[in-house]
Amino acid sequence: MILEIAKPSQILQPYIKHYWYIENALDDGETYKQRIIPCGLPELTLYLGKRPKILGDMADFEDDFLLSGQRNRFYDLQIDQSLTVFSIVFQPQGLMAFFKLPINQLDNKSVSLREIDRNLEYELKMRIIDAPLFNTKIRIIESYLIDLLKEEHNRFDFRRMNQVVNAIKMTQGKIAIDDLANISCLSRKQFERKFVHLIGTTPKQYLKTIRMQLAIYLKSCNKDYNINDLVFDCGYYDQAHFTNDFKKLTGLTPLSYFENNASYSDFFE
Repeated sequence: MILEIAKPSQILQPYIKHYWYIENALDDGETYKQRIIPCGLPELTLYLGKRPKILGDMADFEDDFLLSGQRNRFYDLQIDQSLTVFSIVFQPQGLMAFFKLPINQLDNKSVSLREIDRNLEYELKMRIIDAPLFNTKIRIIESYLIDLLKEEHNRFDFRRMNQVVNAIKMTQGKIAIDDLANISCLSRKQFERKFVHLIGTTPKQYLKTIRMQLAIYLKSCNKDYNINDLVFDCGYYDQAHFTNDFKKLTGLTPLSYFENNASYSDFFE
């Protein structure tokens, strides 16, 4: 397996967290299942070969170039052939700078980029596919995204939400919604409406996702972390509440998740 990860150029760092590229060759007849859990980060993904299949009752992918918004539930991918993927992982507030649509329209969805921005899909898809190197693919996407920044989509609201997301990161999700509203200089009702429109989910649901990601991150830093310590350090008052939120987001209890999955946090790593 080949896995490459790269940071964006400085001008795009407020909007993009990183890029990643994977080539995963499977032997004939080999399959594996990958659980995808909410991470608090939207993503633009290009499948360069056969697309994986979504297991369960969610609609399967209908295109190779997909824009994914915030999620509040897990799903499983079945990969039964070699997989090659190039992906742009945005900051939580990053999409609003490039796309005019209400971001909550992407809630729990992976939508064909063609439906969102036909020009962007047309300009980029084949150029990225044909680019032989990971760094070349990055240069292609960055050149186009930097041009889009000049259109100043939601420029004022981006600065407002940037402050909010920074506060969420600094407190590791352990912050009251009223405090976030104060940071945004909005009433709570105005803030919640603006957050859903620009980030793609409610503040309450987003904070649950970030605290779940924090638990995974803490476990990755110290495999001996016990559940009681995670409950306290993730800002919960009792284990039952922590376990209930964790299971809704991952489909597994914390104990079962950590026994059967690698502890890696997309948000905090």
